[in-house]
Amino acid sequence: MSGKNNSTPSSVLCSISIYFKEIISKISLNSTLSLQFVLEQSERMWVKMNEVISAIKTRRSIRKFKPEQIKDEELNLILEAAIYAPSGHNEQPWHFTVIQNKELIDHFSRVTKEAMAKSDIDWISSMGRSEKLHLFYNAPTLVVVSGRKDAYSPLADCCAAIQNMLLAAHSIGLGSCWLGLTSFLFEMEEEVAKLNLPEGYKPYFTVALGYPDLKKELKTPERKKDVVNYIR
Repeated sequence: MSGKNNSTPSSVLCSISIYFKEIISKISLNSTLSLQFVLEQSERMWVKMNEVISAIKTRRSIRKFKPEQIKDEELNLILEAAIYAPSGHNEQPWHFTVIQNKELIDHFSRVTKEAMAKSDIDWISSMGRSEKLHLFYNAPTLVVVSGRKDAYSPLADCCAAIQNMLLAAHSIGLGSCWLGLTSFLFEMEEEVAKLNLPEGYKPYFTVALGYPDLKKELKTPERKKDVVNYIR
């Protein structure tokens, strides 16, 4: 399928190779080890290196997209993943607005940057003044994620749905980027009106989707380690 990256990350392949070398060495040392042992070890390996964990650890935010539009079946799969997210009291208070009109996408980028340029925060105003920056990185598809304002926890619920979208997109070879700076856009009533949201819904975030336009695989930044404490 066009735009897909079906290769297994080298780090995953390396871990698999090391793990099975250990199994083979144990079999060599103990001829009484049964096929059942090998199957059990293989099952443990599957638990360790399953596709969900791999997708979580290899997903990256993409900020350069090909102009080719994504396929409807790909978009529908991503949206289906979104609506299977958990939500407070199972209210499922989300709403998704899909934008594939390039003129409107470019317009939203322009007016948002104009608002950002007036910000008192230096890095935001600097981005707003940048002539080279397209706020949505020229992605062919945007999804505005909105929540029902009177729901129990609409913001948290929409965030859970967005994470499902990002992982689903990555799993089928698409790139995505979770965008929060559209909050400047959402403060403009005349622009929000163009989204045709249902009554009582508030837009929170935007997700850019498309085929990644990358020359090499993005590296995963070092993760912070001291972020867990245990109470037992």
